[in-house]
Amino acid sequence: MALPLPVLIFGVYTFCYLFGAVNFSLIAASIFMKQNLREIGSGNAGFTNLLRLGNKKIAFTVLVLDIARGWLLLWICMKIPMNLYWPFMAVPLLFGNLFPVFHRFKGGKGIAVSIGIILAICPLGALTGIIGLLILISLTRRVSVGSLSFLICATTTAFLVSSPQVGQVCIILVLSGLWTHRDNIRRLMNRTEPPLSLKK
Repeated sequence: MALPLPVLIFGVYTFCYLFGAVNFSLIAASIFMKQNLREIGSGNAGFTNLLRLGNKKIAFTVLVLDIARGWLLLWICMKIPMNLYWPFMAVPLLFGNLFPVFHRFKGGKGIAVSIGIILAICPLGALTGIIGLLILISLTRRVSVGSLSFLICATTTAFLVSSPQVGQVCIILVLSGLWTHRDNIRRLMNRTEPPLSLKK
């Protein structure tokens, strides 16, 4: 017997949130480096702070896993008959990453999972966003600048080439990115944002 559409949607929303709520950075830092990522650097539970621990392989593996998680879940949602609803499955996935129930509702900044989400719902937007990210990071050496440029470039492209639903999801990702990077934006304005260094 097929499940009613509202029940199916609620179930997928819940699954997306819970899967997004698993913070790979915190787990990797605890298991492989025996450190609490909350007590390192900025205290943020994300890729950039994990990179500060000095193990590039683990940090970039976690980054790939976060991106893959966003892409995979949205790709699966595309296969479920939800009509216009499937792009919005990105919202609980993102909120799970930002407010994880498994980690006292304190997560990362959502950029890696946003890259995966946009890669699934608007591949061309992801491409332009990644180009913008790489250019801005190489010019400024600030990950926060590259992260925000990714969201802005990807969202602009999505509005030009994708459906209104995809564009709306991208707007949510941009607003979320601006909110989670509010301290970075303040430091950028004060010229106190530290540059990225791949040296330990």
